[in-house]
Amino acid sequence: MDVRFVSAPFTATAPPLGPLLVERLQDAAYDTFDVAVAWAKRSGLRLLVPDLVAFRARGGRVAAIVGIDERGATRQGLRLMRDNSDDMWIYRDASGGTFHPKLYVFRGASRACVIVGSSNVTRGGLYDNYEASMLLTLRRPADDGMLTSVDAYLDLLRDQSETCLEVTDELLERLNASAVVQDEDAHRDSAGADSESAAPALPFGRPTAKKTKVTVASVSARRARSLRPRPGRTAAEASSEQIASRWFKKLAASDAQQPPRGGTNITGLLRLTKSVFQIDQTTYFRRVLFGKANWSRTKVTGRPAEEAHLSFDVRVGNRFLGRRRLRVDHAAHREAQQRNVTTVLHWGPLGQLLRGESFVGQWVVIDQTTAGRYGLTIQSRRPELLG
Repeated sequence: MDVRFVSAPFTATAPPLGPLLVERLQDAAYDTFDVAVAWAKRSGLRLLVPDLVAFRARGGRVAAIVGIDERGATRQGLRLMRDNSDDMWIYRDASGGTFHPKLYVFRGASRACVIVGSSNVTRGGLYDNYEASMLLTLRRPADDGMLTSVDAYLDLLRDQSETCLEVTDELLERLNASAVVQDEDAHRDSAGADSESAAPALPFGRPTAKKTKVTVASVSARRARSLRPRPGRTAAEASSEQIASRWFKKLAASDAQQPPRGGTNITGLLRLTKSVFQIDQTTYFRRVLFGKANWSRTKVTGRPAEEAHLSFDVRVGNRFLGRRRLRVDHAAHREAQQRNVTTVLHWGPLGQLLRGESFVGQWVVIDQTTAGRYGLTIQSRRPELLG
């Protein structure tokens, strides 16, 4: 792991965060980019748009979580972020607590990059303001422990169904009609100017160190094609990566969280069975399909077992739900109790969706790409076997 201190706005410590983000968007070693920030404004995003467009055009995926507290976000910033992301959520905790992270995560097969600091996606945050961040370059798989911790935080944010809402046109319209977000085209006075305060002028002047100057380049690049899954494709097939492994089964009522008899308990589980495949289901999921996952010891019904938390690109019908973190557990003692089913997947945050809409008789597909990325899809048509 390499650690670097990044600060702005002095030329002695240049470059600020903006050029570093551009460098990584242009680096073919990275294929996913996650952002979790308190504010997003057009003033900062327009400096990244050409490179975001190019990143997505070559198959990269962009996901963003943006806050709207303290009226720091703008309607133009939220719209521009939405237009240049594959997945976007807006976070606001109405019960209190400001959404305040500034986190940027790049991932690739051989390395990753995590940036944590004070910089929002604004012109000031990326270039002009007084900012400080730590940039961590991670070697994979040696440093995957750190990346797993970051992913767990992002997944936990996205799983907050009441405070983290996926962006829709309706949500943006409601925000635009509210006083929660600013209009970047409207005049806004500088609250820091002495002349606008009733208090006596304060004894602050200008810095003696030279500050970095940034020229705003015109943004004329067309938006790249959308990388959201198209009808007839699984979540994994929508990526640019080749599918290495595939398993699927037709959903029974218990798997689909639709128990056939009143009073029958909802299990919250998908039983990973042999289905139509010539596999040993007692070992295949633990040793092969999920064999490279970070398994840890746990207990099931008081007996020794193992569990792993995996991130899946999830699609249900024509709806792409983004990345979801789901738990899989493996217990050898289930073999006798559940007719040789030793491994199960916990639906977790997807359980509510399955309980509210019947998918009985449809197919659940789990794919793994050559880069190790998992996709989970529920669809009406029977999936194709890999050649």
